[in-house]
Amino acid sequence: MIVVFEEKESVNSLEPFTLTRPVQDLKSGFLTVCDRLSYLLNSEVKVLTRKEMMFHFPEIRILSFQDISKQNDLIFINSSYLYPKDEFKDTLNSCYVFNNRIIFLHVNSKEIEKPEDLFEGLYENDIEKIQDSLKTKLSIVNLHNISNFAFYPWDLIYLNTYLMEKDFELILKNTPKEVIQKENKNIELEGNKDLLIVFGKTYISKGVYIDTNNGPIIIDSESKISPMTIITGPAYIGKKTIVNQAKIREGTNVRNVCKVSGEIEESIIDSFSNKNHEGFLGHSYVGQWVNIGAMATNSDLKNTYDEVKVFIKPNKVVNTGLIKLGCFIGDFSKIGIGVLINTGTVIGVGANVFFEGELIRKYVPNFAWGGKEPYKRFPLDRFINMVKTMFLRRNKNFDKPIEDLIVNLYNQITHKS
Repeated sequence: MIVVFEEKESVNSLEPFTLTRPVQDLKSGFLTVCDRLSYLLNSEVKVLTRKEMMFHFPEIRILSFQDISKQNDLIFINSSYLYPKDEFKDTLNSCYVFNNRIIFLHVNSKEIEKPEDLFEGLYENDIEKIQDSLKTKLSIVNLHNISNFAFYPWDLIYLNTYLMEKDFELILKNTPKEVIQKENKNIELEGNKDLLIVFGKTYISKGVYIDTNNGPIIIDSESKISPMTIITGPAYIGKKTIVNQAKIREGTNVRNVCKVSGEIEESIIDSFSNKNHEGFLGHSYVGQWVNIGAMATNSDLKNTYDEVKVFIKPNKVVNTGLIKLGCFIGDFSKIGIGVLINTGTVIGVGANVFFEGELIRKYVPNFAWGGKEPYKRFPLDRFINMVKTMFLRRNKNFDKPIEDLIVNLYNQITHKS
């Protein structure tokens, strides 16, 4: 059995997205990390995540003590390790570590004496605690480098193209042919037709141009593509997503139940988010339940071609080493019409950002209200009512665990300030 675990370092470094969702729920490539590992390693996959994030998964996906007693070998894989290249052969009773972070652990379940200590040790990257939880002695293997690992949010963007190409092979291999739509005469296709998958119940209008010369494209079930749309691979259009006269450029990954238009390049837009008007979005990650207003645009390249620096915390800046990098917009945030977003900007959870005559600065706090410092605070009751309205419009239940998560996050920030 494969167990995909969260660790504290990733939870901290992948904010603001991990404030409202588990690391396992962040997107890069066509598949989720759990589905990818299931296909890749031909194994059942469970998750270990923070208690307050468990509601994101069906109960059968959460690792239980009962699961451990039924299994023999267990391979615990860091949830930020998005595409393992190791086959995990001859690794039993081994823990692989990179820069003091646990990448994967392979043990026999019969050797687990204290499961709770093991789980805590994995989350805290505490090898000593993990060793104390086991009956057997672990072999610690230090890795000198590692690829396909999401250390920061921009890694999700820059791994996206590679993962879409790899995932396409896995999906072709594991998807019954009968669920894939036959040739659609409305599509004007340039490139290899075998690199295009259109799932059933998808509506594609006449005048849609698709180019697979640079990579594969998947258009998922019940999506709708309107005329005058261009999609260049590699790209993904999620389930029940509507694309309105958009220019979807290479490396774009739009998840489920979204509405998109305008120009999008090398970006990930997570589920239930809208960018349904003109404006440019490039080299960016947009969280869930986000709305981007008409003509809002982000910069993904400095005029000086300098490397982009990002505030991953209000007082912590990281030099990404990248020349092209856009913005990161946390869940439930709203971007008003005509807003201009600076290169490498982080916008927190639940912010309401609107134009106040300036370029949006590099760090916008959670639940901020306004377009320039000092930001006001989005009133909690008003914010909760807004979220409930959004859920109602999409026929989704606003369950208590989600409300509790938002309220706790809001109160923590209020307490700190």
